[in-house]
Parts: sequence; C-alpha cells; structure tokens
Amino acid sequence: DVLTDSAGRGFRKVWSNDLDWEKLAAVAQSDQIVAFEVKLQQGGKPGQGGKLPKEKITEEISEWRGIPMDKDCYSPNSWAEFHDVPSLFAFVAKIQEATGKPVGIKVAVGQETYLHQIAALLAELGDGPDFITIDGGEGGTGAGPVALADHMGLPILHSIPLVDNILREHGVRDEIVLIASGQIAKGSDVAIAMGLGADLVNIGRGNMIAEGCIMAKKCHTNTCPVGIATQDPRFRRGLDPVDKYVRVANYNRVLQRELLVILKSIGVSNPWQLTRHHLSVVTSPMVEQNMADVHPYPDGDDGARNPMLGEVPENNRDIYDRFGPKLVKIADKK
Repeated sequence: DVLTDSAGRGFRKVWSNDLDWEKLAAVAQSDQIVAFEVKLQQGGKPGQGGKLPKEKITEEISEWRGIPMDKDCYSPNSWAEFHDVPSLFAFVAKIQEATGKPVGIKVAVGQETYLHQIAALLAELGDGPDFITIDGGEGGTGAGPVALADHMGLPILHSIPLVDNILREHGVRDEIVLIASGQIAKGSDVAIAMGLGADLVNIGRGNMIAEGCIMAKKCHTNTCPVGIATQDPRFRRGLDPVDKYVRVANYNRVLQRELLVILKSIGVSNPWQLTRHHLSVVTSPMVEQNMADVHPYPDGDDGARNPMLGEVPENNRDIYDRFGPKLVKIADKK
C-alpha cells in the first residue's frame, strides 16, 4: 500500500510563485516519497483549482507551504509551467531529473484529443510520464461544487477502457502504468477496475470511512465532527490514531483478501491477468454482454499484459515492492 497526498503550493516560492526546484529535490530524498504526480484534473471537480480556507492554515502548514495564515490559499486550475502536451512532457522530464523518482499525471477523462496526443508523443519519444492516474467522474472531494461533482467527467468504468485502448492503439500500453480511482472501495471494485485495464488503484473513500468519516460535508469549514478534515485541536481529539490505524489496516487486509478470493474463483494467479473477457455487464433486463464486446480491444489485441517487465534492480527494490510490478521498467529507467 502507498499513501498519496497533495503538496499543494508547498513547492512554490512565496513572492514569484515559481516552482522551488531545490526544495522539490530535497524533499524527494525522503524514503517516504515514492513518486510525484502532476494533477491536471480531479474527478470531483474537473476544471477547477483548489482553495484552502485560512481557518485551516496552522503555523505548521504555513511554514511548509510558504503561505500566510491570515489569507485563503488558492491553487489555480492550470499550470504556468506548461500549456500543451509537448511542454507537459518537458515539465515531467524536468521533475524526473530533479527528483530521481517516477513522475506521472492525473486526469479526469472528458474529450479524448489530448489523450491521443500523450500516447502519440510517448510512442515518438520512447519516454514521458511514468504513470497516468485516471480519476472517474464519481471521484470524491469534501468541498467541490455539486455541479462539477455530479455532472463532469466520465465514470471510471468508461474511462479505464477508453484510456487503455488509446495506449494500445499507439503501441505504448506496456510503457506506462495505468492507475484508476473513483469510488473503488471493495475487492470486487478492484477486480473490475483491473479487468478493465488498470494496473493499480487508488482508494480514498474506503480508507476514510474506515478511519471514521461520516461524510458530513464539513471538510471546508474546519469543523469536521470526527476530527479527520480539521486542524482545530477541539475536533482533532475525536480522531484516535491508535484506534483508527487498526481499523484502516483491517479494512485494507480484508479488501486484499476479497480480491484474492475473486482471483481464485476466476482461475488466475494475479490481478494483472484479468481482462475484459472476464467481465460481463447487464445492459437491460435479461440482456448480458461481455465487457470485451461493450469496449472492444483494438484489432489483434486480446488485452493481455505482462506484469513482469524485467529483473528488479536491487537499488529500486522499495519502488518495486510498494508500487507494483509494472513499475519495474520505470525503476530501471531511473
């Protein structure tokens, strides 16, 4: 398991707003940092930036992010460092060079043009982002506009095969890791996502509920009643880490067990052997279709993947163990 978190404006210089490359490189030396992700969109609020209310900015957060405590902190919905796919690749390459860690991008799928451009440039250059995280339109956020959360972005069950097929059409499927997120909470959800084409999954909602989240939708107010999404000491007392870490660990243990039970029933030895041929969907009463027919693979492609892409470099064993077999090739590049 790998924990993901947002650094927000933590790598920005206060006055110029330029990326602080020295700070980025220094933070990357931590063994706890496995990879970096450039967020282009988020499923819970595609096309919108972020806002950290001043009520939630503590001295520690202010020092880390380099922001004042008496003003709301806004993150724009776009990056000044790139404006198209080639400049995005250049930006990713610069982060890869500065940190020595895998670097990927996060998208909420809408129109497909830029995805084809990403796959085509990856095929042309033979290098680029190490992974793509697909955030389904059902992806969550505690403080996003309802109109965006409910009506923007393709659902994850449509997004995964769409992106998987685009990568296959351009011949670069085995050159990049595909990560899926968006209401994936059970072992069966993981099996479906990986059968559709994902290599790994991100799970936020399930872990937060295991931690005690009651979805009160108070994340932006700093008054989270269970102490998770707040910096107020009065409310944080409600979060007992000794009790909660056991609950979160149990949740992940059971989820993995569920996935293994499903794999055993299907007759495969690991989740990377799952394809759309193993999945079916009921499209209308008494009508069932195989997912390989609903979302066909490109001609001549049976959806097979080889999860073992080479020998594991000893100096990158931690990346391999913690980030999945598909990252062997990525670790080898570094």
